[in-house]
Amino acid sequence: MTSIRLIVVLVAAVLLNGCWFKKKSTPKPQLPAAPAQAPRAVQTRPTPAAPKAPAKRRPTASTPQAAPPAAIPPRAAEPQSLGRILSPDERSRYLDMYERSSSAAREILSGLRVREIPTERRESIGRIQSFLDQAHEALTSDLTAAAQLAYRAEVLARDLARLLQ
Repeated sequence: MTSIRLIVVLVAAVLLNGCWFKKKSTPKPQLPAAPAQAPRAVQTRPTPAAPKAPAKRRPTASTPQAAPPAAIPPRAAEPQSLGRILSPDERSRYLDMYERSSSAAREILSGLRVREIPTERRESIGRIQSFLDQAHEALTSDLTAAAQLAYRAEVLARDLARLLQ
């Protein structure tokens, strides 16, 4: 009998507590209250017989003016990236490597397209073209990566040409 009472009490506690799976709401942070303004004195005027145009309100010195919004600095056109700073000599060397490797790979690919290529080797052509596209995209941001990708494309193209001979 006591175990039944214990079960009834536990079930009642669970049911009265609410749903376990319901997401509990978190209190939202409250913003600081605006400073209180002194109440203005209300003046009563006699109502005129003819309606006039409403008078324009002049700003009074006691009303607080809103601060202008903070100036947002303009964003740079291209985000700066951390990377290796190349000297002009290194830059020209990597650019030369990129141009040499990419032109050699494109030349080999153009020679391969004339021949009949087996279907199992066609994915290699796609991979070579992908390396060349990636190298071209990296040319503006990372010259070393562009040169390495073009070199990989050249090596794959040479291997493919050797296999097809």
